[in-house]
Amino acid sequence: MSARLAAPPLRDINKLFAGGAGFIAVAGLSLARAQMLKLSLHPLGFVIATAYGESLNAWFAILVAWLLKATILRFGGLPLYRKGIPFFLGLTIGHFFCAGILWPVLSLFIAPEASQSYHIYFAG
Repeated sequence: MSARLAAPPLRDINKLFAGGAGFIAVAGLSLARAQMLKLSLHPLGFVIATAYGESLNAWFAILVAWLLKATILRFGGLPLYRKGIPFFLGLTIGHFFCAGILWPVLSLFIAPEASQSYHIYFAG
């Protein structure tokens, strides 16, 4: 850390431009979706499709989430959907807590190679 603070790395201009272009694309899709309610392009789909790294393992979780949302909206309507939001937020936050905080700390006590078996990406 001290070596990085003493001699910070050079900025990668291409990476900054790509991040800025992605932000503008998602912001544009969000605005377009807010104006045109029937627009089938979703900003989250753009983010997942262009994500760096191995994002192929996320398709099943997204499919299940979409299927649950469609089923809840179809059979329970908007009131049931709104009642279910805290539950699904709890699942998401619990997953990030267990897989991102609890598991890495526990793997230090179990075995260092145990942390290699499950990865969670918080950001870039």
